[in-house]
Amino acid sequence: MDLTTLSIFIEVFRRGSFAAVAQARGVAPSSVSRAVSGLERELGIKLFHRTTRRLAPTEAGAQFLDRVESLVDELEGARLWIQDVRDDVQGELRILAPVSFALQNVVPLLPEFAALYPKLRFDLRLTDALLDLVDERIDVAIRLGPLQDSRLISRRLAPMRSVIAASPAYLDAHGRPESPADLVDHECLLLDMPGFSPRWRLRSADGELEVPVSGRLRTSNAIALKNCALAGMG
Repeated sequence: MDLTTLSIFIEVFRRGSFAAVAQARGVAPSSVSRAVSGLERELGIKLFHRTTRRLAPTEAGAQFLDRVESLVDELEGARLWIQDVRDDVQGELRILAPVSFALQNVVPLLPEFAALYPKLRFDLRLTDALLDLVDERIDVAIRLGPLQDSRLISRRLAPMRSVIAASPAYLDAHGRPESPADLVDHECLLLDMPGFSPRWRLRSADGELEVPVSGRLRTSNAIALKNCALAGMG
């Protein structure tokens, strides 16, 4: 017994005709008749008296209508409501993202996204700490590097490529490293985030190698790291 069949039964009762219901729904009268007949078989009662000239509800059909009509109306109202909620996005969206990445890649998109969904509110949490998504009631989180928790549902947004860079002022003062091993003697700026370590992994045509590096500055913010590099600190 599904909602569509019950709705057809109620329409037939109200209109008193299979043909009228079929025309209103844009289907063949036989499909309406089959739906009502199937409902009668399922219930084990006759809902309508049928003749070649007239269709009339039985006493059992009238009593059945009294019991289901309001229920079907409520269910149909609930279906329309949830469809409106689905089509009209509203509520609060809790977003967690690393500070530097969000400032460069998420925040610039927010005005356009907010214009598309005027009923949506935003709670944008910017932190480089790995917060518990369940405890913080986060809807969507952006993480950099390998996924630390296999229980999370993830989607790769983009590849992340790291490069070694220095300002001309730094290279003029400290010289240009000619090989990975030379980095050991240089002032290196360290990113203090999960997945990043003071052992820089380098890749070349000959394979991969790790170089231990050190420096006086360690920070969890990539923008601060970039600004310090531009200023010639490392």
